[in-house]
Amino acid sequence: MLHFNPTCHISSCYHYNAISMFYTLSFSAIYLASTLILSTLSVLFVILVINVHHTPEEEPMSEKLKSFALKLELCFCRKNRFNSTKQQIKVAPAPNDSTDKNGAILEDSCEETEMTWVRLSRLLDKFFFSIFMIIITLSTFVFSFLISYKMITS
Repeated sequence: MLHFNPTCHISSCYHYNAISMFYTLSFSAIYLASTLILSTLSVLFVILVINVHHTPEEEPMSEKLKSFALKLELCFCRKNRFNSTKQQIKVAPAPNDSTDKNGAILEDSCEETEMTWVRLSRLLDKFFFSIFMIIITLSTFVFSFLISYKMITS
């Protein structure tokens, strides 16, 4: 009489299907999971930037934090080192401001001399946004290449 072992048959079938599904879905799943993780981190960094922005001005800033902020400022404010004119940004006045109807003029944060919590929050916001965009762009190109390469070769 023939001996039939259904466990071996099912496991070998499952193993074959799992491997073929792994190659089909793995790159997409890894890309989506990494994008989800990066999005979660970006929300946490936004909370950090908002907390820094709303820190009372009376609270002192440590020297290490000031030096880190100045290094960040050197990275993000390069355009002002070579250009002697001040960059002005025209914005609409807030409802409770007592400014003229043409709008208020805000100086660029790179021109300030004292490191404040608001200035630090602007620098951190620029830093985190730049890092986020670089990582998302690179990962999109890499995973798009891997997925298209896998589709071409299989």
